[in-house]
Amino acid sequence: MQIDFFQLLDTIIKHFSDGEYYDLMSKAKAIYFSLTGKADEDAPDFENRMKLFNDWYIFQFKETKNSETLIKKYLKDHTLNEEMAKALASVQFGLFDFQGTSLLGKMTLKEYVTNSKFYLAKDHPNIGLMKGEILIGRIAQVGDENYLLPGLTVVPMEAKSILRKAVKKIRKEEPEGTGESFLMKVEQLNNKYRQYTHVDINKIFTF
Repeated sequence: MQIDFFQLLDTIIKHFSDGEYYDLMSKAKAIYFSLTGKADEDAPDFENRMKLFNDWYIFQFKETKNSETLIKKYLKDHTLNEEMAKALASVQFGLFDFQGTSLLGKMTLKEYVTNSKFYLAKDHPNIGLMKGEILIGRIAQVGDENYLLPGLTVVPMEAKSILRKAVKKIRKEEPEGTGESFLMKVEQLNNKYRQYTHVDINKIFTF
């Protein structure tokens, strides 16, 4: 089922990138990189940053304040089977702490803002992190299993204590919120830190 899901996700991205949506995608790209920092096509992380953009474009971008997300539009305009529709609607943006592998052999993630725990599917590709490392990305529940979307970025472990303090503040200010603006800020600061690794991390990760 996960293969069908990711194939569908690729189809949706292509649908909103071509033809009548080309100008909208270009507009969204300009907004995204103004929020998260410019992308260098020659940089080793460029491909990954484009994957992060694709996920943001489909699941978070709104052309206007009152517009719906593109994924909501797609679900309205297309008839999908119930499981695929639920999987697309389940996608959650988050800041995840990798907590190692459970006794059942599943990689385990703890999401900072919502304080939720996720167990990745047994057949999920290895995410290549050490226990305690942090990443930003999106996760989907496909059937009974959880899968990370392609757009992921690792945050330095040195920022963990700073992020924990910031998350406590976010939880007080937005107890029912998803912290999307905060997560975008983390992504922007993370990209900035990659450019200025010689600078004290405490001077970059400020909220």
